[in-house]
This record gives sequence, structure tokens and C-alpha cells, in this order.
Amino acid sequence: MKQLNYDVQGMSIGRAASEVAKMLMGKDDLDFARNRVADVQIHILNCEKLALDPKGQIKKIYYRHSGYLGNLKSRSQKEIFENSPKALFMSVLGGMLPNNKLKTYRIKKVIFD
Repeated sequence: MKQLNYDVQGMSIGRAASEVAKMLMGKDDLDFARNRVADVQIHILNCEKLALDPKGQIKKIYYRHSGYLGNLKSRSQKEIFENSPKALFMSVLGGMLPNNKLKTYRIKKVIFD
């Protein structure tokens, strides 16, 4: 199993997530196949030092709903990043990966240091 260290300090969150998604899918390997999980483990370094767009911190809103009436919750990107930058990165990374049965196996191969 390959272990890669990926430093995201100063990168925009979308750029970093798309690069990690490519590595997780194995698109940079010579033996790439869509139906297999790449044999790689990625260690994300300096997640707290990601560069966020100042306008995007205010404009970008994440919603969740429990299913009950009047229970729509919303949080800005800035609030989520202050509480847990790892959770925000994983949310963005999950959006970059294809929605299929292999998604959960791929996401489990990301480790934060």
C-alpha cells in the first residue's frame, strides 16, 4: 500500500479536494480501473491552514434537515471551518468523488495529521 503525504497549506479547498480525489480514484496510476479502489493511503497535512475565499466564507451556506417541519438548519462555511476544518474538507472531498458503492471505501483511506 502506498502512503502519500499531501500538504494543503495555502491551497484553496476545492483545488486540494480535487487533487486528493484523483489520487483516491487511482487516476494517476498506470493500472487505473474504475471498478477498483486504488491501493493508496493519503495523509492530509496542515488542513487548518487551507485558504478560503473571503466572499465564499459568507456566501456559501450548508443546509441540513432532520425531516421534521421547521427543522432546517444552516451554517456558513466560515462557521464550519472554525469548528472543524477536517469536516469541511471531507464534505468537499465527498462531493468530488463519484456516487457509487466504492465511495465509502475511498473516503476511509484519508487520514488527517
